[in-house]
Amino acid sequence: MLGLLMAGPALAQPDRVGQDVVWARDIGSASITLDGMLNEPEWASAETLQFRWNDPLGFPGSGQFFETNPFGLTDPADPTDATMYFLRKGNDLYIGMMAQDESVGGATSLWNFDGIIMAMTNKANRPDDFSELDDYSGFGAVRAEFFYAWFHPADTTDTGMVVPGIDPRGFSNFFGVGFGDPMDAERNEEAWDYATTVDGVANDDFNGGSEFTPDNGYTMEMRIALDSLGWSLSEPMARVPISLAVEDADYGWPQDPEQYVATRTWWQSRWGNNYNEGVAYVAGDPSVTVSSGPAPAYTEPEFTVPSGLNLPEVTVDGMLDEPAWDAIDPQFRLQYQADADFLDANLPGPVAQTNTFYFHPDENPVLDPTIGNISMFYKGSRLYIGLDTDDQAINGSESENTRDGFRLIIRSRDSTIAGLQYAAEHLRLDFSIDSTGAVRFTNAPDELLVDGVVETGVSFKGASTVADPSDIDTGYQMEVSIDLSAIGYDGDLESDGAQIYIALNYFDGDSLEDDAQSYGTRTWIVGERGNGAAIYGYLDPATLVNTAAEGAPGADVLQIGATYPNPSTGLTTLRYELSRAAEVTVEVFDVLGRRVQRTDGVARAAGVHEATVDGRALSAGAYVVRVSLADGTTATGRMLIAR
Repeated sequence: MLGLLMAGPALAQPDRVGQDVVWARDIGSASITLDGMLNEPEWASAETLQFRWNDPLGFPGSGQFFETNPFGLTDPADPTDATMYFLRKGNDLYIGMMAQDESVGGATSLWNFDGIIMAMTNKANRPDDFSELDDYSGFGAVRAEFFYAWFHPADTTDTGMVVPGIDPRGFSNFFGVGFGDPMDAERNEEAWDYATTVDGVANDDFNGGSEFTPDNGYTMEMRIALDSLGWSLSEPMARVPISLAVEDADYGWPQDPEQYVATRTWWQSRWGNNYNEGVAYVAGDPSVTVSSGPAPAYTEPEFTVPSGLNLPEVTVDGMLDEPAWDAIDPQFRLQYQADADFLDANLPGPVAQTNTFYFHPDENPVLDPTIGNISMFYKGSRLYIGLDTDDQAINGSESENTRDGFRLIIRSRDSTIAGLQYAAEHLRLDFSIDSTGAVRFTNAPDELLVDGVVETGVSFKGASTVADPSDIDTGYQMEVSIDLSAIGYDGDLESDGAQIYIALNYFDGDSLEDDAQSYGTRTWIVGERGNGAAIYGYLDPATLVNTAAEGAPGADVLQIGATYPNPSTGLTTLRYELSRAAEVTVEVFDVLGRRVQRTDGVARAAGVHEATVDGRALSAGAYVVRVSLADGTTATGRMLIAR
């Protein structure tokens, strides 16, 4: 169980709608004809996304770049301006796009065309049992790639040029239509179908005349049967992983010697077969329809990082012996060849569960596929990460093929990916055990190499040793602390919270007495090395690590509940319950651990009680309220003072 306490009404978590979530409203009994017109009245009620050059969509992965810019333009003369619409009918997803574009067309080669590039997770393609798969690292293993664009290598004139007025072509690795297949190739229209209209003439900037005549744009419409991908949007708060990009080539039919350019603008990831920059979600709910009024917020993170505001200072020594670590159930459990049931039970959210991969670089059998249990909490500006594993052969190797440890990839808040405007930079941090039994910290950017920014420690269970293949180990623990303010996470995280986006890679190398039989594995979520930090976690100031949670000493005696109002500008009431009579003391501490109020011990009978905290003289910010009994039992709550 995750030993957490909700101290009062949950503070407002960030609404993900428009950032990495878009709702698809259900159209009910209405119908949509795929004709590229978007003229059914339901489209007017659809939720939308705006793809515009120099106007990025949501953090962390959205962005733009030039595909080709032979004339060194600062900005394209006709910048991307497209609106996407999202609807569903049951489990059929409808996506429409209206693009304002005065030069519509494409090419016989990649990345010089107009249209949509899309990736969706194909959950139906994930195996239930991985035991027969020595490696599972294909980057498109569970990603259905979609192109619907004016890309026509197999549909050209005798001169090898694209055909004026031709429709765009769809292809997908999942639906069996490949890059080199012509437009009349057989495809599964029940699973994916589409239509387009053009206001102008595609592939002809003269529109049949002798001088440039601008197009007015084009409209695309498609339907995807989500059942064929293993998803349902008919369940409450359901979501399907996706990324979307708009490719925009201009002035190439014929090529304008001053303005020809091709760009791409994307929502979370720019590719159709990976989530390198990020991942988004199309959401559905039975209550979200074309007639249900304003769409609700979508605030649920993939995982929660609780606050340790109520905890004493943590000593980063590699021993996960502080009460916090006992109270937190690992947010991530990674294991080589874990089956689908394990993934669904031990990883947070649909992307982590379906986009976890592994690599076994040698041919030797894996004898000890150890589980890596990874837990997190935060205190102040520091993120604490604990790795606990029962590894029976602890290795001191530096090679990623044989090391023990983990890799964290986390998005920066103050730097972007080189060449990709607006997309947040991935920061890669490798933590492994060296041959002396210390933590080897490598591959970090300069801002994390400053003394005190990153703290590490490792400890060994029982009589375990490092790099001694003659014994059988019982495991190790690794502890890491990172000052997030060094990578742009500013402000008061204890009051305001923060979004983090991460990927993880767990290394499990085993050196055996017969070195010829030694082996190594690594298992990762989304990104293996320097990208893919797409799993959203929320540093939640309203969720405290509760060291007196169910199952902990004293939990059957004292239960603490909500503080209200929260935030407060004056008096705050704290409710708690005793299972037996006790003497109760109430104390209030600020974020630095200083006691600012105390109510001396008062005898209370068994039952529900209330304590009043006077916040009128307190500064604005977060505070911990601690209820203590005379026998040492304690529980903590949290309150905010607003001014």
